[in-house]
Amino acid sequence: TGWCKHTIYIPTAYCMNLSATVNVVLYDRMNKRRINEYS
Repeated sequence: TGWCKHTIYIPTAYCMNLSATVNVVLYDRMNKRRINEYS
């Protein structure tokens, strides 16, 4: 982690590969952006 600026932890009951993790992060960011546009 010495070369990373940010570390993201996603609490799950199982392991996720990189593709699944990126999908979850981008989906969350998209939903937060939509919520901010309508509030």
